[in-house]
Amino acid sequence: MLKLQKIAMLGFKSFADNTEIAFTGTGIAAVVGPNGCGKSNLSDAISWVLGEQSPRSLRSSRMQDVIFNGTPNRKPTGMAEVKLTLFDPDAVEQPRPASAEVIAISGEPVSHPKERHQQDDSGIITIARRLFQSGESEYLLNGRACRLRDIHEIFLGTGLGPDSYAIIEQGRIGQLLSAKPYERRALVEEAAGVTKFKAKRKLAWAKLESSKQNLARVSDILEEIRRQLNSLQRQASRARRHSELRSQLRTQTQSLLANQFRLLTEEAARISGEVATLDQSLQESHAQIASQENERQTLRLQLVHEETELRQSVEERSTLRLNAEKARSQVVSQSQQIIFLGNRITEAARELELLSARLADLNAERQQAQVSQDAVQSDIAACNTQLQNHEGQFRAAQDELKQDASRLEQLRMETLEAVHRSATLSNQILQLEQFLSTTERQIDQTRIQCTAVESMRAAANHKCETTRESLEKQRATAQSLANKRMSLEDTLAAGKLEQSYLQVSIEELRSHVSGQRARLSSIEEILNRHAYTSETVQKLFDLHTSKKNSSADASSSAHFEPAGVLADYLEVDPTYEKVVEEFLKEELDYVVVRNWDVASEGVRLLKSEVSGRATFLLDSAIANSTAAPAPMSGVIATLESCLRFTNGFTNSAGHLIPKLRKSYLVSSADAGRALALEHPECYFLAPDGEWLHGGTVTAGRVDSRGPLGLKRELRELARALAAQEEAVAATAQKLASVNSGIASQEADLKVLAQEHQEAEKLLVVAERDLQEATAESQRAAERYSFLALELERLSLEADHARQQREKDALEIHSGEKQKEEIALQVEALRFSLAQREAERESARAQISQIQNQIATLEERRRTAADAFARLHRHCEEVQSKTN
Repeated sequence: MLKLQKIAMLGFKSFADNTEIAFTGTGIAAVVGPNGCGKSNLSDAISWVLGEQSPRSLRSSRMQDVIFNGTPNRKPTGMAEVKLTLFDPDAVEQPRPASAEVIAISGEPVSHPKERHQQDDSGIITIARRLFQSGESEYLLNGRACRLRDIHEIFLGTGLGPDSYAIIEQGRIGQLLSAKPYERRALVEEAAGVTKFKAKRKLAWAKLESSKQNLARVSDILEEIRRQLNSLQRQASRARRHSELRSQLRTQTQSLLANQFRLLTEEAARISGEVATLDQSLQESHAQIASQENERQTLRLQLVHEETELRQSVEERSTLRLNAEKARSQVVSQSQQIIFLGNRITEAARELELLSARLADLNAERQQAQVSQDAVQSDIAACNTQLQNHEGQFRAAQDELKQDASRLEQLRMETLEAVHRSATLSNQILQLEQFLSTTERQIDQTRIQCTAVESMRAAANHKCETTRESLEKQRATAQSLANKRMSLEDTLAAGKLEQSYLQVSIEELRSHVSGQRARLSSIEEILNRHAYTSETVQKLFDLHTSKKNSSADASSSAHFEPAGVLADYLEVDPTYEKVVEEFLKEELDYVVVRNWDVASEGVRLLKSEVSGRATFLLDSAIANSTAAPAPMSGVIATLESCLRFTNGFTNSAGHLIPKLRKSYLVSSADAGRALALEHPECYFLAPDGEWLHGGTVTAGRVDSRGPLGLKRELRELARALAAQEEAVAATAQKLASVNSGIASQEADLKVLAQEHQEAEKLLVVAERDLQEATAESQRAAERYSFLALELERLSLEADHARQQREKDALEIHSGEKQKEEIALQVEALRFSLAQREAERESARAQISQIQNQIATLEERRRTAADAFARLHRHCEEVQSKTN
């Protein structure tokens, strides 16, 4: 049976980081938490790693949705992995049996293919599944890649798997209740382990079907090969014939090529002789060609020289012909020019006479125009001088007029400013008088308030002193009560700690006593029911008990009264307890009876009502005479000496069990082997559980405990139970004493807490009164300081207002005088402005008259200059023509 040990998740749904959850494998594990913390994701992870292929079963639309998709603060992962670790307790407790190895031809062990995915020696199986964003998926089993079928085969019949009953999610119970019979049958078969064999049968059928198909294909191939066999035989004979003909063809071809090679060799020798003759003729021809080529080169050089001389002669002749043509054309042109120049000289003489007369006239006119121009220029200069003088006078008058106007405007502004300042000062004086009256009233009120606040501050200080003394007394009382309370709380805490310790101790003792009592009852039940005996003996005792309890059959069962079995009357040393139980296993099941009648009744019951065989032991029929065994070297003691009989069983062990007379205890199995060979009729028992008899040795391990061990455990449990019950009683008595002390201390603590609470209340009231008195005193002091500062401020402001009023009155008087002076200056400036205005107008009229004269003279000057320039140009033209 596999149990879950550990599950590890990485990138699966909400488990972005590597999360590992370990399980103890015992009891019940519960996963609790608020909604959305990942409980269902844990169940989905287990289903997914076991091979779940439906995204809908995992509460997703597609399989890639199980990969962590990221958050606003974290990137998504590229892979989801879940690893499941399970272990088999049976495989851990029991060692694996040795299995045969398959040795390959190379001499190395070969493992079976299915053994690659089985659990290791520790019984641990690790299953992992990975899914990538690309859609690729892989399964791992014990760290190695495997198929999904391998994982399914492991969990077949175990109840695990994606569709099994081991995982019941939300809504699955309703589906199970409403499931149809054939659907429930699948769950029952899974629980019974039938599914594993059905899956194997299905796989076997599939393999068998595949083998049948392969066999059919092989049969078809064989039939096809049979049909093609004759054709292949014919083709093979043809191929052999073709090979023979090809070899013959190769032989004939070789002989033919050899003959051709011989003929070609002879032809090559003949052609070589002809080539040598032709080479000699060719060399002679080359010599003749070389001599002829030299002669041709000499003739070519002579031809080139003669062509050069001829070309030079032709060029000289062309040059001479061209020069002659140029000379003839120059002679004709010069004769024509001579005729034209003679005519031109005659005309120029006549024109020179006319131009000389015209030049004399033009010079006279130019001199007259020059004189007129000089006169106009002198008039213009005189007018410009007068114009400059009058413009200077005008500008001076204009500047003086501007200065007087600006001064007048300045005086006007000063007058307005003086009037405004006088009005402002008058208003300030009125405001200062009102402020002084208000300030004097505030000063009187402030002095009255200072007197009242001083009396209030004295009363508040007296109250503070009284309240502080009361507060100190309350604090001392509260501190004393607090110390008493802390001491009592420490004592109570120690008592409660002792109480909890005693409660835990008594609970542990009671739990231990309960477990031992249950174990004692179980052992008593086993011993009373003789559950350690054979099935036949148990049936005899059960039949005796049932008939004894039944009133109808009481008479018939009165003859069979077994006293018990031999194990009920036997005790042995604990060191040899196990080996004795195994050695006397059959003898310990002997039914002890008191007489032959009871034994006969038991035999009758075995023949009529109980199946099986049993042995009845009568202690009264055995004699007491025995002979002491001979001593042996290497023997610790006889087995008979280690056995003790109880419950009134007086006969010795040797009388009851003859085998005991020949049984001895040895120190080791090696010593027992030597003694067994020496005394083959005796039994030799070793402490490790082996016993030797002649050439045989008996050994083994028994998991269950025998009757002797149970009886010894019963006695030990009875003694331990009595001691623990006494300890429980003593602990309970001590706990009751501690509980009574705690109750008394809690009552005292409650009273003390009430007193301390009242003291705390009084202390809080006193502190509040002190705070109020202190605050009132501080407020009075602050109020007095504020009023003193206010009184000082008001006095200073009143003095400042009086000084400002006197200063404003003086400024008003000086302003009146300044206004009178400004009025006189304004009258003088107005008279001066009138004179300056008249002078400016006179200068402006003269300037206009002179400007008109200058314009007229300037026009005359331009006319004379134009005439002079025209005459000067005519004179120059005439002079140029005469020259």
